[in-house]
Amino acid sequence: MEYRDTLGAEVNANGACRYSVFRNAAGKRAIVIVNTEPSKEIAVHVAIDGPPQWDLVAVSPEEPDARPIGRQLQIPSRSVLVVIEQ
Repeated sequence: MEYRDTLGAEVNANGACRYSVFRNAAGKRAIVIVNTEPSKEIAVHVAIDGPPQWDLVAVSPEEPDARPIGRQLQIPSRSVLVVIEQ
């Protein structure tokens, strides 16, 4: 697993967040997004660099089962969401 800082994806949100990108040996990425708002749910939009090669799913502590994602995602306050290329 290679840590890529924020290279390979862009995350836009309507609140404070941080994110990091990781890439495995096959080139698939995982984007870890942290909502740093103390009491506000945020909406985020994730854009992966390049043409989509794999389906995207998301997992979180609140919803640990992988689910397909839409264009906009919600992250509860002080929580995390992981977007994964499958």
